[in-house]
Amino acid sequence: MKNLIILLLLLGGSITAMAQTPIVNSKIKYKDFKDVKWINGGDIHDEHTTLVEFYIDGNPSCRVIMDEVLLPMHKDKPDVQIIILAFEESTRLRVIAENYPGVNIGLDPKGSVFKLFGVKYVPQSVLIGENDRIKWRGALNQSFSTL
Repeated sequence: MKNLIILLLLLGGSITAMAQTPIVNSKIKYKDFKDVKWINGGDIHDEHTTLVEFYIDGNPSCRVIMDEVLLPMHKDKPDVQIIILAFEESTRLRVIAENYPGVNIGLDPKGSVFKLFGVKYVPQSVLIGENDRIKWRGALNQSFSTL
């Protein structure tokens, strides 16, 4: 019985791991962003390194990452294309759009891109390399700005 329980736990963990899509090194197609309603930007280029940030305005951690990592990174690393995706528009996102015109801010009200990337919590970020493959995914922190 003990062996059966251990086997079931191992299988459950394997199935959960397989459900986390897409994984690092997966190829991304920018046409998958076609349903996004862009507040500003939307002229995304697949030849750039891209950082996609999944954002919910009411989440304090999302706000900290925006202020302390993403917006400073936009100034310091203009070669990194930043995409911020949210379910709904907010005053804060409109202000960011006005003050940071180079940051692509989009609304994903149906959550299609959130689902595509397997986002189940925020803040969550995905770094896409110049070869359109996921290089990293997880939650940003202060040390990430030293890319």
